[in-house]
Amino acid sequence: MPPQKDILGAKRGRGRPANAGVPQKCMIMENIGVYRSLKARSAPQHDVSRAADAEAKRLIECYGWENPLRAVVAGGITEGSNHVVDGKEQKRRDGIFKKVRAEVLKVWRENAVHDTRVEVAGRPSTEIAELLKLFAHKPRRKQLYHIWATSKPRPDLEEEVDLRHAARTRTSTLGGTPLPRVATWNAVASEWYKNASKKEQKAARKQRKRVYRQDMKQWKSSASAMPKSPDEAIEFMKSSQLFLSDLMHFFANRTSGIAIMYLSGPSGSSLISEGVCNVLEQPKLLYTEVDPEGCAQFKYALSKQAQILNEAKWGVVAADAHHHPIACDVYLDGQSNEDEDDEQDSGDQQSAEETDGKSSSESDSDSDSDSDSDSDSDSDSDSDSDSDSDSDSDTVQRIEFLHQPSLLDANRSHGARNDPAFAHGTDASTNTRTDKDDSDYGMHLISMNDPIADERQPTQGGSTSGLFAFDVEGLYNKSGMGTAKYARAFQAAITKILPDKAWLEESNTVSFLRAVPAKLAGLVDVDVACDLSLAYLNFEACGLDERSVNLRAIKMSEQCAASLQPGYMADLGLRDFASRWHRRAERADIRTPAKLDADVDITLPQQWALLQPAERRDERGRLCRAADERMKWKKALAPGLDGVRLLVVTTLIWAWNIKGDEERTQWSYLATDILQVLRILIRQVGDLEGGEPTPEPSDHVGRKKSVRKA
Repeated sequence: MPPQKDILGAKRGRGRPANAGVPQKCMIMENIGVYRSLKARSAPQHDVSRAADAEAKRLIECYGWENPLRAVVAGGITEGSNHVVDGKEQKRRDGIFKKVRAEVLKVWRENAVHDTRVEVAGRPSTEIAELLKLFAHKPRRKQLYHIWATSKPRPDLEEEVDLRHAARTRTSTLGGTPLPRVATWNAVASEWYKNASKKEQKAARKQRKRVYRQDMKQWKSSASAMPKSPDEAIEFMKSSQLFLSDLMHFFANRTSGIAIMYLSGPSGSSLISEGVCNVLEQPKLLYTEVDPEGCAQFKYALSKQAQILNEAKWGVVAADAHHHPIACDVYLDGQSNEDEDDEQDSGDQQSAEETDGKSSSESDSDSDSDSDSDSDSDSDSDSDSDSDSDSDSDTVQRIEFLHQPSLLDANRSHGARNDPAFAHGTDASTNTRTDKDDSDYGMHLISMNDPIADERQPTQGGSTSGLFAFDVEGLYNKSGMGTAKYARAFQAAITKILPDKAWLEESNTVSFLRAVPAKLAGLVDVDVACDLSLAYLNFEACGLDERSVNLRAIKMSEQCAASLQPGYMADLGLRDFASRWHRRAERADIRTPAKLDADVDITLPQQWALLQPAERRDERGRLCRAADERMKWKKALAPGLDGVRLLVVTTLIWAWNIKGDEERTQWSYLATDILQVLRILIRQVGDLEGGEPTPEPSDHVGRKKSVRKA
């Protein structure tokens, strides 16, 4: 079996990766109590070695001989006890065993100093700070040449760096990428430190110890110290990213499931850490990839509540501390941190300790040979430089800052259109069909190239206003309904409907429609959206039999097969999807069932036109006449779970994902025409009195069921 690769998409810090993965480290820590007890009673070294050998053997038995320290999935040893390996394989296994044994001792030594800690499984919540120290990376010692070079201004050193860097740059122009100046600075500083006097080198070693002790003191107190400002809270959130990612990965594997942690802090800062258990030969799919819209909505609601708490705690400081824009879709961009800039170099000297591996090793050898070298505990801490971050962890999300959506002017005035299509007006000729054709609303294959001429065929992002060859808004009087008025009218309509139609609540349609003013404010004309919502509820209450809407199969081009369009609207009926505010796909070829069609601005108006009586359409398939009570829609439009609900919900979700002023105008025409038709259908039933529907007395007792088959 080939060695397991690191988890794809994982983001780690700079420097060499950790020797052991998170699962392996946790497994080693399970028996750290044995090591502590041996050290507490000053046991002989051979007892400690025996315990380390047993732990190394246990780790190899779990993860096998192929890279046991970095394996993602437990493989185990499948060969029998009598299996004989050749000399070359035995030599390789001996080397692996020594490496695993050394890592076991290293992890035990690193964590043996915290005698008050208990094992992770039995850790009480009061010791959570110690848990953070267990997984968090300790501060590392500064390189000696870095301490020496930055202890005082050294203009001669900087001049030498400039000369060498200029020479390297001239050489590299002939081919290859020039090295950064910090690499030259590292090399020069390391050379000059070696040539410095013994007194200066000793002072540098003392300074390094002093700085390291201060960093360790700050590190030990940082886990339990309360933030003194919003900035400190955000910095702690940033520093916890890798730890939380490792923790979620650990729990997801141990519980054989999914683990997600949402953090929301001051100034709209938020962080998502998640992990998914490993499944053999199966790709890892994070939950934020499965339901990005739901995660985004929960994250936004959580951030708003956290902002309220922080404004109460910090005052206006928390609200004004940051002004970071949020990405349009944080979950799509959050899968990798390739462009992360949170750890930008503060200067050449700051990056010097991590860039030049050669100089680092030379400086370390100087330190180890010195008589004032560090104690055993300090040398154990040196190994922290080998464990910067774990590439076994899942994707680490960046800290993001959430802004309240900017509200645009909701009361947009849409005047008469200067559309060439108006030249046809209501005098355009109409198609004719028989009553038999008019009543047949089954699935039909209708090509969009016929009867609409090629030059009028809409394209994605183009205008679909040509589908309306009359002044749609000229016949519509806005209600001027505000949020408060809509809430009262909505509650009155729901009170009348719910006793008979429980599926409205079960499908989340009640909550969906209640949120219309808040969701669509600043995106489209909220008055039109509210009128459409109430017209739909009144239509559900009119007493008509519930039926499924029969979508027409549309052939968008000669190369494409005919299909039910929009796809989201078809999926909403076929897959028992609840009414939710889903996002819009960026391209048609990457749409999932929970994504609105990228070309919904084309397919939804076309589908609406095909559901209309023939006398409304001209020879080009445009709607050339306004709806009136003399027209018959037969069974095309009906109430029900799979009825007009699909059309109205899809229309409102399009409004939530509107793109540009042109689409906003298109949506306004479509929504206005839909609500006008619904009002006519209500009047045709004769159940509309004084602007409010009055349901007929029902012959049955109990709730009205949908026609959808179980």
